[in-house]
Amino acid sequence: MAATIDRLRALTATGDFAYFTDIAHFMGTLPLPGPSTIRWTTSEDDVRSSWRGLVQTRQEHLLAGN
Repeated sequence: MAATIDRLRALTATGDFAYFTDIAHFMGTLPLPGPSTIRWTTSEDDVRSSWRGLVQTRQEHLLAGN
């Protein structure tokens, strides 16, 4: 996960799609390395919860054999 996030950070260093690194942290339940520069339309906690929820739902779906 760390290698993927590092690669995303390098690919988004210009600022384009920089929110991808935040989303990767959220999906992996990892803390952000510092304050986010992203301005979300809802709170960061809401965004984190939504992305983590998607991951959990998908994991449960896969474990159920679907």
